[in-house]
Amino acid sequence: MRRSLAFTLVEMLLVVAIIVVLIAMLLPSLQHARRNAWTVRCETNLNAIGVATHNYGAANNYFAARDAWYNNNDPNDPANYAHYHFVGRYSEHIGGPKVPLSQDADNTALFNAAEAVESWRCPAERDPAYALTYAANGVDFLYYSKTTVYTSGRVSRVRGHPGSPNRVVNIVEANTLTYQTPTGMGVYDVFRALSEFTFYGPTPAPNPRMIKHDDPRHGGVTTLLFFDGHVEIRQLKPEALPVQLLNPLDPN
Repeated sequence: MRRSLAFTLVEMLLVVAIIVVLIAMLLPSLQHARRNAWTVRCETNLNAIGVATHNYGAANNYFAARDAWYNNNDPNDPANYAHYHFVGRYSEHIGGPKVPLSQDADNTALFNAAEAVESWRCPAERDPAYALTYAANGVDFLYYSKTTVYTSGRVSRVRGHPGSPNRVVNIVEANTLTYQTPTGMGVYDVFRALSEFTFYGPTPAPNPRMIKHDDPRHGGVTTLLFFDGHVEIRQLKPEALPVQLLNPLDPN
């Protein structure tokens, strides 16, 4: 008798079981490769923001834009407790639309500027509502040096903050998981160490503005842009993210 060429039920189940096992073995590697690709893209984003920072600074007496806004936006006015919004000021230097100073506190204008350029958004961000996933170092170094109290910074120079530019962080990844909102552009700065940095000493902040200690987007690491323009990948651990990265004057 001729043998049937059709699969038996047992053979089909065995093939399915083998496929399931292979997928289970390959899935972690695929996820790891995808996270690595996202991290590389995130590095590329921050490199572009770093170039925009220095192009803006070269045309504006080496000032670096920050995030919040109050009073008048005149960096030469000693009464100015404001700082320019980094998305608005850097937009035209990164391929986006020009944002007039009159719209520097306009959430819609800033959101539209961020949405126009992919570099403002980490590719690991799953929520499509977010156009901005990075936050600026907003520490007021001058005020801290006199009072040891944290407050939101005035306009800051790319050159002139304490510490070496290659050791002080300019832009960090934001905590979009639990803090920032897609259109609330006024909270994309990090200026209070105890509550807004990922760590303060060994203690993780429960709901920081900076990336959270258990954020899964890059598999336990984060990307950082320094004031000199270079980018680093750091582990989400206290020893890798000391408070001095954002404020070299803090002794803790």
